[in-house]
Amino acid sequence: MKAENIYRTEILPEVLELAKKINAKLKSNESPPEIKGWKVWYSNIVERPNFLFIGINPNNVPEDIDYFGSSALEIDELKVQLEPDEDIRYNSDTNWSLSVFTREAFQNAGITISHNVKINYYYLGTKDLTTLNNLSKDTYIGSDLKMELDFQSAKWTKKVIELIDPKVIICEGSKAFNDLLLHALKQEKESTEVIIDNGNIRKAFFKEIPVIGYSRAWERSSKNKRAEILCEFSELLTETKNEYLK
Repeated sequence: MKAENIYRTEILPEVLELAKKINAKLKSNESPPEIKGWKVWYSNIVERPNFLFIGINPNNVPEDIDYFGSSALEIDELKVQLEPDEDIRYNSDTNWSLSVFTREAFQNAGITISHNVKINYYYLGTKDLTTLNNLSKDTYIGSDLKMELDFQSAKWTKKVIELIDPKVIICEGSKAFNDLLLHALKQEKESTEVIIDNGNIRKAFFKEIPVIGYSRAWERSSKNKRAEILCEFSELLTETKNEYLK
C-alpha cells in the first residue's frame, strides 16, 4: 500500500527520532510531568477512507484501556507505538466518553464507522490538556523541544491527510479544529474557509475536503448540553453523508 510505505519511510523515522529526544529529556527531569507515551495510529492505514478522525492528543485515557499493545517499543521507560491498529477503535465496545459519543452520532446518521482512520494531532500522550499546554516549561521538555514538537506535529498531520486522501475530516474538539486549520493546513497557505461556527459545531473546507469540528464542552457540562451537541453533530453527519459519500 502506497500510503503505508510512505509513512514507514518518511514519517515513522522522524517520529522515532523526536520521541527519543523528548523521552530522554523527560527522564532527566527530577519531577517529570505525567506522560502516557507515544501512539500514531488508532486504526489501520486506509487509503481514501470516508472519514479521518483527528483528536488533539491521548489524554484522560481510562486505565483499563491498553493503548499501546505488545508491539510498542520502550524508550527511556515510555511506550512508543508506531504500528497501526487492525481497525478504528471506535468500532469496538470501548466505553470511554469520546468513543461512546462518536458511535452514537454515527449510528444516528446511519453511517458505518469501521474502515475509517483515526489519529491525533500530537502523538505524545499526556495526563490532560493542561500538561500538553505546559510542555514548554523547563521542568517539562523546554521551549526548543516544544517548538519542534509543534512544527513536526503540523507537518505530520498534513502529510497523513495527503497520503490517505479522506473524503471528510472530523476534528474531535475545538483545539484539534483550530490547530489543524491554523497550523497544519496553513504551512503552504492553502485556503481554508469556515462556513459554520455556532459554538457547538464548526465546518470548513480544505481544498474540496469538508472539515467538521465539534465542541467537547459536553464532557464538562450537563446531559442536556451533550444531547444538544450530539443532535447537531448527527444532523451535520447526515447532510455530509448525503452530499459527499454517495
